[in-house]
Amino acid sequence: MMDSWKSILTRAIKLPTQGFGEEEYGYKHILLFPIMLLGFGLFLVWAHCAPLTIGAPGIRSLYDLDLGFQFSFVNVETRNGETFTGQIIGIYNEKKFMWHPTEFSTIALFACSDSAIPLSDFSVMAGGDPALFSVSSADIVSILVVKQPETLVDYKEYMRAHDYVLQKVPVEGEVYILEAWTTYHAWEDGRSNYAWDLAKLNNNMMTYAHFGNKLTDFEVFGSNIILPMPGKVLTSIRNEIDNLPDLTAAVELMDHEDGRDVDLEEKPQNMVELEIGGTGSPAMLRLLHMKEGSIPQNIQVGADLSVGTPLGQVGNSGTTFTPHLHVVFGFTDQNDRFWSLPVEWKDTEQRILLPYPHGYEYGSYHQREYFYPKMNNILKNF
Repeated sequence: MMDSWKSILTRAIKLPTQGFGEEEYGYKHILLFPIMLLGFGLFLVWAHCAPLTIGAPGIRSLYDLDLGFQFSFVNVETRNGETFTGQIIGIYNEKKFMWHPTEFSTIALFACSDSAIPLSDFSVMAGGDPALFSVSSADIVSILVVKQPETLVDYKEYMRAHDYVLQKVPVEGEVYILEAWTTYHAWEDGRSNYAWDLAKLNNNMMTYAHFGNKLTDFEVFGSNIILPMPGKVLTSIRNEIDNLPDLTAAVELMDHEDGRDVDLEEKPQNMVELEIGGTGSPAMLRLLHMKEGSIPQNIQVGADLSVGTPLGQVGNSGTTFTPHLHVVFGFTDQNDRFWSLPVEWKDTEQRILLPYPHGYEYGSYHQREYFYPKMNNILKNF
């Protein structure tokens, strides 16, 4: 598919190539309309082919890449002279991080030339094939967006072919997407950029009743959690306490522009982490903030679990202000660091709340074979 105008202009203007200033683009010297048209045409050709040079002084972050470069195939040239080819599947602006902010950013790349290979055969070494790997902008000279190479598989097509998708809604019944790929999830040091927080709505279309100062005020608290995709248990923690809800702190968190000025203590939590794709796979599914004592005893490290296995109940343990289930897929890279990644939901019915003048009403259900839910979506299984 051809790049969008927005993508082309973002690439050409917002991330200029090193050594090409405004005058060299011709903005100050082209005066005649016909020459402008010709110059603009040539500019678009250049922009379509020019690398995104982020190694220039003052251009350390990849923050503009999230405006349209997700899932692009690229050639990444590094400072040590290597070039890696792959598909960008994750973008993490470390300037926004809460706990360990930096002046750089990281991209996650997917490279696979054989769609039949399972995730268990993937390497995490940069330049491998098949491989899931990360590259910091501190090490990058340029990124050249290219047409999908005939030899490489598309990430979403690969994941669908192997059923590496959320095959069931992780909480029984209908869930409400309290938060998705925005605000504070982008601040959690790369671990949650592509995560979802799942809650439930009560009869008043609210996530909580009364004053919201008790755990039982929240509709989702105590709801049953089921495994949405098969995997082997890597971690099972079940006896951490549930925090009392703090709606004021939850609201104030949303008032920040990024995580740099957020003072949020990380707390121990009840959770289940699973290896996805077979033994040795770098991919992992994390389900967090579970209710104290609710994880069944058969959920032990090393256990192979199937889709639909009961995992416990939704709680409020760990670094959280109100009850919800935090669901995130990702991989552990060559530096033993976990990065979140997009994963599609399969065979889901989705609707939203419609704000009519007389009040909110539920919209119609839409059947989604595969999709990435957004904040405020309401979901259930077919």
